[in-house]
Amino acid sequence: MKWLTSPSKFLFIFILSAFTFASCNDDDDEDSGPSSTNDACFTVVRSGSVFNFDASCSINAVNYTWNFGNGDEVSQIVPTVSYTYPEGGTYTVTLLVEFENGQSQSTTEQVSIEEICLICTCLGPDVGGFFEVECGTDQSVLEVLCSPLCSSMSSGENICSCSYE
Repeated sequence: MKWLTSPSKFLFIFILSAFTFASCNDDDDEDSGPSSTNDACFTVVRSGSVFNFDASCSINAVNYTWNFGNGDEVSQIVPTVSYTYPEGGTYTVTLLVEFENGQSQSTTEQVSIEEICLICTCLGPDVGGFFEVECGTDQSVLEVLCSPLCSSMSSGENICSCSYE
């Protein structure tokens, strides 16, 4: 029984007992349920004219209401949404998050998109000049408009092309 009287062995048993007790306390905390901390947040990634909004970083969220700053709004239970602005400008996007405990919180972020205009230019003996076709925020949509217009106005002597401003 000499080892029980050794100061270093006694200290070792004391420290081991303290860690065991602390571990039991941590297990009790896990039974208290989900964290009561709520947080609303989102990120924005732009791909061409499409804005991808992601609120996965929000804590304890159960519903997401997106206001895109131009009168359009969507409410859903998934944290991600994509949106294309029909007109250029700077918009304040507001996310309202509803949490498991019934509370809510909002957060905002500004996004900007430039409007571009499609210009059809035709030169030749039958036509001459510039024709503004359409303005918008999505170049791929504008390109669909350009091709038929330039084809209909082009002939053997008329040459038409599209550009963006």
